[in-house]
Amino acid sequence: MRKWMTTLFTLFLTVSLLLSCAPAEIETYEDELAKAQADITALQARNQELTDEIQDLNSSIETLLQQVDEQVNDLKALNQKLNSEIGELNETIKDFLILPELQKVAKSFSQTTSSPVTFSEVSHVTTIDSSNLNDQIDDIIEATATLNIDKGTFLGVSFLKDTALPTEELNAYRDDIASIIAVGDYVIKVDWEMSDGTEFSTLALVDKDGTPKFEPILSFTPGTTQVQVKEEWGWAPSSSTDYWWQKTWSQDTALGTNGVSVKIKLTIHCDDETCKIISQSLTVDFTTGLFWKADSVKKETKYTAPSATCPGGVTECKKGEVKIAWASGFKKLKVKAKDYEIDIEGTLGCNGQKEFVMHACCDGTYPGYTEQY
Repeated sequence: MRKWMTTLFTLFLTVSLLLSCAPAEIETYEDELAKAQADITALQARNQELTDEIQDLNSSIETLLQQVDEQVNDLKALNQKLNSEIGELNETIKDFLILPELQKVAKSFSQTTSSPVTFSEVSHVTTIDSSNLNDQIDDIIEATATLNIDKGTFLGVSFLKDTALPTEELNAYRDDIASIIAVGDYVIKVDWEMSDGTEFSTLALVDKDGTPKFEPILSFTPGTTQVQVKEEWGWAPSSSTDYWWQKTWSQDTALGTNGVSVKIKLTIHCDDETCKIISQSLTVDFTTGLFWKADSVKKETKYTAPSATCPGGVTECKKGEVKIAWASGFKKLKVKAKDYEIDIEGTLGCNGQKEFVMHACCDGTYPGYTEQY
């Protein structure tokens, strides 16, 4: 009992002591709490200010991004428009650079021939690159058309797609086109019209400088320009004398490229003391352009003629006769040497013939050649 009373008394004294000190400390704690609450309120206000500023900034950024997107879209649209205009300008430049020469040649052909095929217009189709080269060769073949002209007589227009040609001939034609086509060439559509109003188109090749390389109507048809004929003669004095007479003839295509050239030479090897022929030759050499072919038949005749400079007043002479035939496109030549004839087979293309006669005598004269001396 006594112990319990002592403990209770001690507790009473402790509480009394604490109560005597509490008012001052509580007042201090209240001040600190009020300050802390003020600081929190201030921080909350600042946080709200920062939040508002961030929202304003995000809104500004969003608006700016929208404006940037709009400007980017405007720039893309402008770039697309400029690219389109540049493309159109490039096409115009291409047309200006690559079309005039082909157009000039086709128009000239149309105006200066009696062919009932009239040139209409030309237009750029595409430019050859490694990815489309083979396809363009196929397109050129598919669009091939030719005039069928036999010895100057127009017989009509033939279309390759309507003709059943052997595979080997088509393959050879494809190889020929492949041999002239090159990356950077331009494919040009050429529009034609026949006298009955029928319209058709072919495809031409023009190089990067605008020079026409191929167009079936023009490439397979002889040009209207007068063919070139050149004659030469000569001799080589010695104990035995060579006398020769040479003729060179050529025919260009309507495109202006080489169609066929031929050099014919009659040579006699003579004994100048007897004016007799020891040996003789008659040669024919051809040069043909792409899609053209030529062949010949010939006859040689020895005869005598009066001569004031030869013993007995007589000289031996040689007469050389040569008939040449040419064909373009898919026409073929069939030589009949014994009959002195060359037949033509086929309708896709043009053909013609020409005959040459030359004389050479052992007294150094060339009967029929007016410019000798």
